[in-house]
Amino acid sequence: MSEFIIALNEFVKKIGNKQYKTLEKYNTLEQSKKAATEILKKLHDDSSKSYKDFGVFPCYLLDDEPVTNLAIIEVTPALLPDFGDMIFENLDKWSSSECGMYDWPDDWLDGVKDKKVNELNKLVTNFMKTNGYIPNWFNIKNSYLVSLEEI
Repeated sequence: MSEFIIALNEFVKKIGNKQYKTLEKYNTLEQSKKAATEILKKLHDDSSKSYKDFGVFPCYLLDDEPVTNLAIIEVTPALLPDFGDMIFENLDKWSSSECGMYDWPDDWLDGVKDKKVNELNKLVTNFMKTNGYIPNWFNIKNSYLVSLEEI
């Protein structure tokens, strides 16, 4: 599920969990655009205010540069991969390289059903989650620019 945050510019690659927790989040693009517009108006009208007063992700902008636009960043939490598929794909590659020209049947994994792949995926995913090996970043899906000139 996507959420939207406001950033100083669109040059954001990933956002860490600690950073993400401190930011204002919006459920829709429209809500975030409206909030970004209001922030730009307030920054333009009151020179004593800074982007830091509004829960904006700082990115790479220097403090002395004027804020004339803001980016809306659509983010999604990072997900664990499908371990079942990864394991069976690599087992197939392993069997080819390990056995070479010996009597290893090419179809030795053909009997593996989707149900078994899903079961293996759940097993490995639960192991990862139980041991705290879950992604702690958010990926960027899209970015949209809101400009002071549009106000």
